Amino acid sequence: MKIKRVEIPIPIPALKKVNSYILEDDDEVILIDLGMHVPQSTNMLEESLIEDGYDPLNISYTIVTHLHIDHIGGAGYFQRKYGWKLAIHKGEAEMIDYVTKDVDEKANYFESLLISYGIPKIDAREITHLMPGFSYRDVYHGIEYDIFLKDNDELSVGKTTLKVVETPGHSPHHICLYDARNKILFSGDHILPDITPNIRFPFEEEDSLGEYLDSLDKIKKLDIRRYYPAHGPVMSNIKSRIRELKCHHLERLWDILNVISDRDMDLYNIARNLSWDVKLPWDEFPAVQKYFAIGEALAHLNYLEKRNAVERKRIENKIYYHVGTRYKSLMDEIEGALCEYQG
Repeated sequence: MKIKRVEIPIPIPALKKVNSYILEDDDEVILIDLGMHVPQSTNMLEESLIEDGYDPLNISYTIVTHLHIDHIGGAGYFQRKYGWKLAIHKGEAEMIDYVTKDVDEKANYFESLLISYGIPKIDAREITHLMPGFSYRDVYHGIEYDIFLKDNDELSVGKTTLKVVETPGHSPHHICLYDARNKILFSGDHILPDITPNIRFPFEEEDSLGEYLDSLDKIKKLDIRRYYPAHGPVMSNIKSRIRELKCHHLERLWDILNVISDRDMDLYNIARNLSWDVKLPWDEFPAVQKYFAIGEALAHLNYLEKRNAVERKRIENKIYYHVGTRYKSLMDEIEGALCEYQG
């Protein structure tokens, strides 16, 4: 199988580019991930296909690894221009439909939820308007889904078989694609070589971090020689990268437990007291970075709550966290795991 990585520019400063992959085998051509809906993105993919001698009208189908706009945003443009068929996990398509309907009602609910977590109203409103389902709803409405996927489905590219591996955590039903014959994995945003994938903002009692860690274990069991991420270069060290990612989340859990200690704290103040890669004081964080930080902190808090290391309580319509019955024992477990990973 022939694989071409196309680095597509995207107007997201923290990322700058997203990888689209052109796969060819036995005269059949497909694409994985399609960039955004802006000309700089769609033009690059289109020009790359033509420069390599591919007729855009002869693409068999396309696959998106998940619902985020930098992966699926260009789909509508290419569907309208070339009639490309789109394959997506059924759960991702259902989530898109859910978040892009009754937007005003959902926005009001989300804003009130953020306020209950201690987020100041001005921040809550700004963060809500940044939610992709709200801000990009017109783009999402212009996309059609042709092939619905689920875990363990198999897709063919000529003589090559790609197995769908569902890996939730970064998004509700993110998928990787595994070629067992060539021992390669298209990892989407699940495993990135230089960036720690963001864990999605959990709604209600979702354990998005637990799902992500379980998904890492699922990938670790596969025989993988190289992995092709959605951001960054093709890499070969997937097991050591999984180790690094697990270590990062253990450290984040440890930090949260230490921040809470013996106090009652709301989500906003927990998040602002953690260390982030943004080299600015918390009050100067751009709204999008506050959204990612707050969502990440909540994902870790939900993980800890489900394991009885923290408990939540409501005081006058505000949610606070304090240590739970397994606080000390889980601290010991995390410390032991960190020693193992770092040793």
